[in-house]
Amino acid sequence: MTRRLRTSRRDPRPAIALLVETSNQYSRQLLRGIRDYLREQGPWALHLTEQGRGHVVPPWLRNWSGDGIIARIENRDIERAVRAVGVPTINVSASGLAP
Repeated sequence: MTRRLRTSRRDPRPAIALLVETSNQYSRQLLRGIRDYLREQGPWALHLTEQGRGHVVPPWLRNWSGDGIIARIENRDIERAVRAVGVPTINVSASGLAP
């Protein structure tokens, strides 16, 4: 399993994990907003895998070492897993759980 999401160790792009489902309108709008931001502010190395809302913690997250996370933190398991990574995190959920 890859520990870094960058294309190389010299890749200056921030490695950002997106823990956002793609199955509903709200999440697709979030992803469009991220895309629009990246078009103006520069490239990120993104990691996005398909998952459901409030889904279980993705297995790859335990060994991931990137620069930040944008997530819909919908349950305590995901909250704990995101905290354990120890990188800056933005929670785009209305659930009220803090990263």
